[in-house]
Amino acid sequence: MMLLETLSEILFASKPLEVAAGKLSAHKDATIGVPLSARPFLVAATFAHNPRPMLVVVAGERSAHFFAHDMATWLGREKILRFPERNDRPWSDRPLTDEDIHIIGQRARALDALAAGEHGIVVASARALLRTMPPVLYQKPFRPSFAPLTFVAGEQLTQPAYDGLAQWLTQRGYTRLDARDGVGTFSMRGDVLDLYPSTLSDPVRREFFGDEVEWI
Repeated sequence: MMLLETLSEILFASKPLEVAAGKLSAHKDATIGVPLSARPFLVAATFAHNPRPMLVVVAGERSAHFFAHDMATWLGREKILRFPERNDRPWSDRPLTDEDIHIIGQRARALDALAAGEHGIVVASARALLRTMPPVLYQKPFRPSFAPLTFVAGEQLTQPAYDGLAQWLTQRGYTRLDARDGVGTFSMRGDVLDLYPSTLSDPVRREFFGDEVEWI
C-alpha cells in the first residue's frame, strides 16, 4: 500500500492527471486515455490518492472479475467489492441455487457500501447494472434492507435483540430450517444460532447468553 501511495503521488503530480483529479473532486466528468492493462492500477492509484466510494463499470462479467482481482493486489481484498450479474430470472420457476444466493449477497453488500458512503471500490459489469433495484434504494434513509448485521463476541446484540433475530433474518430472505442446510439458511435452538451467510463460503455458529454474543 505504501508503494501505491508513493506511485499515486508521482502520477497525480503530472499535469493531465492533476487536471482530471480536480474535475472529479468538483463532481465533473473527466476523460483519460489509458492502456487496457494499466486501468486497474490507475483506478487503484486514484483511490489511494483520494480514498472515497467508487464505482467501476466494465463491459462484461469476465472483465469485472479480473479488474477486481488486479485492483485487490494493490489495495487488498477488503477494499474491493463485486456487484455481479444475477443468473436467475424473475420469470423463471427454477429454484435459487447456492451460487444464486451468494451473488445476491454480494450485490446487497456492494449496494450497502455505496449507500453508506464506505471508502472502497465496487466493480460491476454493464449487464449487472441492467437488473432493476428495489425502490427503497432510491429513498432516504437508504439502508434498512441491506445494512449488514454484525456479531461481536462478548458484546450485546441490540437491533434486533435475540428474540427478534429470526424475524429479521426471514425478512431479508433467509430460510429457517430445523438444521442449517445451504447458503441463505439458518436454525435456532435455544441460545444457539447456526447461520450460513450469503457472503461467506462457510456457515457460522453463534452462542448467546440472553442478548450477549457469548461465542462465535
